[in-house]
Amino acid sequence: MFNPDAYIVFTVESKVPGNTITIKDEKKKIAQDNAASEECVNATKEKWARAEEYKDTVSTINKYRNLIYDKSSPWGKRSGERIATKEMWLNEIEALASEAENEVGKKVVTFISKYEEVVNHAKAKLGKLYVSTDYPKRDEIKSNFYIFVGGGAAPDPDDNVTFGSPEVEKRFKERMEKKIKMNLDIIIDEINDKVVEIVGRVVDRLENYTITEDGKVKNMFRDSLITNSRDLADIIKYMNINNNPDVEKIRVKILDDVCKYDPSELRESPHKRESVAKEAREILNGLSGMTRS
Repeated sequence: MFNPDAYIVFTVESKVPGNTITIKDEKKKIAQDNAASEECVNATKEKWARAEEYKDTVSTINKYRNLIYDKSSPWGKRSGERIATKEMWLNEIEALASEAENEVGKKVVTFISKYEEVVNHAKAKLGKLYVSTDYPKRDEIKSNFYIFVGGGAAPDPDDNVTFGSPEVEKRFKERMEKKIKMNLDIIIDEINDKVVEIVGRVVDRLENYTITEDGKVKNMFRDSLITNSRDLADIIKYMNINNNPDVEKIRVKILDDVCKYDPSELRESPHKRESVAKEAREILNGLSGMTRS
C-alpha cells in the first residue's frame, strides 16, 4: 500500500551545453551534390572538439544523476521527476545532491580555466568550420553546466483540500488517485525494463558460453554479469515503493537463483550455468504476470 507520508517527490535537473552542431550549408551542398533531399542529410561538427575538460564535466553530471536515479523511482512521465523514501532522502540522496553540486562546480572551474585552450584546440581541429559565435564568453560558461536536486512532499489524495464544492473536490481526489496509480505503473515498467536488460544478459551469456575442444573460450562473460544482478536486486528494493509482493518475489529470485554462484563457479561448471540460465529465463517469463497493485 502506498503511504505518501513516507516519501519525498523530487526533481533532478541538469544541463550541459551541447557538443554537436548541425552545419546547414554543408547539408545543403551534400544534398545538391547527391541529388538528395536536405532532410535526409546529416552534417554535423563537434563544437568542443573532444575536449577532455568538457567530457569530464559531463561524465560527472551523468555519474551523480545515475547514482541518484538508482536510489529512487520515476514519478510520472516528466523527465527528472523521482520519488524516494524520506529515509533514503535524508540518509543518502540529499548528501549525494550536495556532493554532486560541489563536484560539478569544481569540474566547471577546471573547464573555465582551460577554456582558451579548448577554443584554440577546436579552432585548429575544425578549420574553416570553426565559428566564433558558437562559443560563449568565459563568464557565461558557468550557467551552461549544472545539476540541481530539489524535493517536496509526495501527493496525497486524502489531503484536506477545500474547493467549496463537494463535486469538484471529489473529482480532484479521483484525478490525484489516478495520477498516483499511473505513476506506480511507470515504476513497474522501469523495473521490468531493468530486469529484462540485466537478467536477459545473464541468460544470453550463460547459454552461449562454450569451451571448444582445443580449450578456447567463446562468448566469455565478466564477473560484472553477477555483480550487476546483485546491484539490480538492491535497486529494485528502493524502487518497490508500494511493497508490491510480485516485485519482491522477483528481487528475491534474482538474489537466490541468479546470484547463487560466483562467476568462477559458473565458468567451471556447465551444469551450474545451465541451472542459473534456466532460473533467469523463468524470471523473465514471469514478468508478464506481475500485478501492478
